[in-house]
Amino acid sequence: MENILEIKNLKKSFGNSNFFKSKKSKIAVDNISFEIKKGEIFGLVGESGCGKSTTGNLISKLLNIDEGEIIYKGKSIIGLKGKELKSMRKNIQMIFQDPYHSLNPKKNIGWILMEPLIIHDLYSKDERRKKILDMLEIAGFDESFLDKYPHELSGGQRQRVAILAALMCEPDFVIADEAVSALDVSVQAQILNFMKKLQNKMGLTYLFISHDLNVVYYMCDRIAVMKDGKIIEIDGAKNLYHNPKHPYTKSLLQAIPGKRT
Repeated sequence: MENILEIKNLKKSFGNSNFFKSKKSKIAVDNISFEIKKGEIFGLVGESGCGKSTTGNLISKLLNIDEGEIIYKGKSIIGLKGKELKSMRKNIQMIFQDPYHSLNPKKNIGWILMEPLIIHDLYSKDERRKKILDMLEIAGFDESFLDKYPHELSGGQRQRVAILAALMCEPDFVIADEAVSALDVSVQAQILNFMKKLQNKMGLTYLFISHDLNVVYYMCDRIAVMKDGKIIEIDGAKNLYHNPKHPYTKSLLQAIPGKRT
């Protein structure tokens, strides 16, 4: 299976600022390398502050890298600007942790789902409406949701809308950054199954970022464990969950309530 994404020796530091008179920078991402195969769900797991969300932001170019390479479909995306960057962002989308903040509270669901299509100049007016209605149907929503606002929806419904918004332009690579951590456990399972359904229907590849190894194990094909900006272990989900090699991975697994080996 071919690689859709290759990360090579990626580095990112923060805090080296003359304004704050800081002489010491914090290394957020420390020389990491991995690849993601087309069609797989690749998990990136670790405690808060380990650098996993920063990695996602670097890949999506919400942050600039210090060193290293990000290769998408065989081409470096480091220096992309203008139309090339816009095109890349159509194909690489993000799902954020809290849909209440990632969705514009002043706009209704119809506008939120229409905006990506307008920005990327996709489809005619009639085709856009059909596309939106088709996506709503996949999520189990009827046409009445077009006029609703984010505050009128439950947390699970809001996250479904956020996922739909990320997929309106039919990307092939999606970064899900703690996409279910703000939800109740019962709702988490629904959203994870929804994401798997969309993967099968649309041929998606996911980078699934989470602090929860149980969730990552359920969701992912392979898992990378991150600690202090470094990737310390990569393995298939089943093998890593039941036969971890690194002491830190073992400690993460031991911290899961009720886990049986």
